[in-house]
Amino acid sequence: ICNVLRRLGAFRGVEFVTDMDDDTLLCFEHLIVARSGYYGRSSGQREIPGFNDFRQALFRAYELPLKQAVEAPFRVGMDTKPKALFYRHASTKRRVWLDAKPVMEAMAHVFSVTDVYDFGKLSLRDQARHFHEADLLLMAHGAQFANVIFCSRGAFVYEISCTGYSHVQFALPPEKFGVVHRAVHVPGCSMQGVESGDMLDANFSIPLVHIVTRLVEDGVIERASGSKLLEQQQALVAVNTARTAEDVTSDEERVTDRAAREDEVQQARQQQQQQQQQQ
Repeated sequence: ICNVLRRLGAFRGVEFVTDMDDDTLLCFEHLIVARSGYYGRSSGQREIPGFNDFRQALFRAYELPLKQAVEAPFRVGMDTKPKALFYRHASTKRRVWLDAKPVMEAMAHVFSVTDVYDFGKLSLRDQARHFHEADLLLMAHGAQFANVIFCSRGAFVYEISCTGYSHVQFALPPEKFGVVHRAVHVPGCSMQGVESGDMLDANFSIPLVHIVTRLVEDGVIERASGSKLLEQQQALVAVNTARTAEDVTSDEERVTDRAAREDEVQQARQQQQQQQQQQ
């Protein structure tokens, strides 16, 4: 049946079927079945025969060019900025990286930054492209890390959560294909508002200085550039604080002016009433 449908061109342009039931017929040109259990817990550290061939087949299927190995450390002022991919997990309202914006603003001095709001709304091809093109990936823990298989050799991947847990290392250690992966534990998370009762689902904040320090220690960015990022961020905070102070002063001045005008109007009304009484 599959051969007949294939010859009729029924599979042209079809990437993956999501709407299916027990009676759905699935046809594959090639089918690879994992031998490991759920999350790969039974075979996380095994060598996988033919894995590199499988990875190259994925690159060809999604038309991903072979990238040269990433050359780190990166620095401010490079002729061609390396690419950084961020994911805050904000679309799900859990595991949300709450203060990712200032980190992205700082990293933009070194990297060309892409912020994906919801990987679930991207096609598999677009997800693969984002992971493949990124030199640095800073993301909240989540299912999108299945795409780490598309990362280019030499990429740096940081998986951030309140527990530091990572099923990436269980299922497919990225070091097997030349990718540096770090599971980052964020201390001091609160369970407030976590409906699942699992600390892994807690939202979190992580200061820019912690991110920069980790990137410098891992050789992702130069120490001098790391210091410059922190200085620029402090300057930006100072500017925003000054603007806030100016806004507060302006608000106070507007309130004072309004009160003065109201007093003038009130005095004018009183004078008018006195004149009318005298007449």
